[in-house]
Amino acid sequence: MKRMYYFLMVLLTVSFMACEEDDGLPEPTQTGAMIMAAKINGKLWETNGSWSAMGGSGLRVQYSDGYFSIVGSGDKREIDASVIFQLTNVLAPGVYILKEKLPGIFSEAGSYGNVHYYTVENNVKNHETTVSSTGTVTITKLDIQRKIISGTFSFKAQNKNNPSEYVEVTDGRFDVKYD
Repeated sequence: MKRMYYFLMVLLTVSFMACEEDDGLPEPTQTGAMIMAAKINGKLWETNGSWSAMGGSGLRVQYSDGYFSIVGSGDKREIDASVIFQLTNVLAPGVYILKEKLPGIFSEAGSYGNVHYYTVENNVKNHETTVSSTGTVTITKLDIQRKIISGTFSFKAQNKNNPSEYVEVTDGRFDVKYD
């Protein structure tokens, strides 16, 4: 009986250790599922599908000659926001640094992230990555034949009108198809 007790205790312990905590975000995929999600200041944000001609929420994706841009807009979870990032020289999976948005010609140094964060009062606050508030986009899949780009992202962005205010984007993921 004592052995059975220890066996059950070990089995329960292993079961609890194997369970991952559900963070409320969709599982990362690499199938072109047309989804983008993250936590913005700890709140769940998600969008999916193509942008309609009428506006609203959705995804807009561009990939051409190493330039990658994604715009996700939506309020399908706990927060209403748009998340945008643009990268150059995306030719293979890897880690890409989000930096300061440069005026004029877009260059490698200009790869940046941007969050349009809609407050309760319906005021739009624009936050961007800067020299001191950066982040990363990790491309985990770049399938040119099937036109699929998947990956993860996180960054800290500063309010351009109030430099003491930041937005933290964590646990970001995307899995998109492009034309």
